[in-house]
Amino acid sequence: MIFPEDWKLSHISPVYKKAFRHIKENYRPVSLLACMSKPMERIVYNVMYTFFKSLGLLSTRNSGFKERDSINPGARGGLAIFFPPQNFSFS
Repeated sequence: MIFPEDWKLSHISPVYKKAFRHIKENYRPVSLLACMSKPMERIVYNVMYTFFKSLGLLSTRNSGFKERDSINPGARGGLAIFFPPQNFSFS
């Protein structure tokens, strides 16, 4: 057993989000995890990220989870296709 069974369990609580409290669709589920599961997840992520990076397995097109890499420049470039820069002159 690599990951203890107790760390895999979560307690799901409904959290009110809007409008009428008696309507179940106005609540969202929130999972409360064991306190050690998040640090363990981070350790595993760091080890795997370092391993994949050292082997050159991370593509330049994958931006979401890479250090100091953002999807914003790519997103802005993609949006320029649909919303090209406009030059307006008001006379």
